[in-house]
Amino acid sequence: MIRFMNHSGKNRIRQGSHHQPQRLSRLGSICGCALTVISITLISSQLNAQNETTPKRSAMLDVYEDINLPPWTGNGDQAGDADICIGSSSLAFTIKGVGARTSDNGDKFFSLKGDKGNKLPFQLYFVSQNTVIELEPSIPKGPIRTDATAQDCADHHIVTATLRAVLQEHHLAASPAGSYSGKVNLIVQAE
Repeated sequence: MIRFMNHSGKNRIRQGSHHQPQRLSRLGSICGCALTVISITLISSQLNAQNETTPKRSAMLDVYEDINLPPWTGNGDQAGDADICIGSSSLAFTIKGVGARTSDNGDKFFSLKGDKGNKLPFQLYFVSQNTVIELEPSIPKGPIRTDATAQDCADHHIVTATLRAVLQEHHLAASPAGSYSGKVNLIVQAE
């Protein structure tokens, strides 16, 4: 069972089968490969902007799913996507991801926590029709143009972009087999 938050802050529960960490560790030692299960929970937040010279601007982020990756079998990078809708009254916004982080050779990554307490770095990308932006922990990116208003996301639940998580092969190979999970709080603000 995987829990995630929708934009209203209410818990929703997605049920389904998933591998147990003990079984993965046993399989990993039998076949000599690292089997890893990944779950990334996405939580959305909106900030509204207003100053003395502009009317109140609003943005909305609707996250439709978490990122759950199949077990890693020992070859290649691992990637997974989640569909989202970002709308803005100004048709432009910034986006920021806040969550556990780590660094590797000076590069900053988001971080998942393993069932043994270890960290597994991953990259998070905002992908839309015309834009691919790598999100860095706690650093706003943008302004990004959108054709959707906040009302479009609220009323029509359209998909305007995708969030893509990428785990690099060398990070996966260096991590012990097991279950890894983490949360990223996504914050959008109208520009």
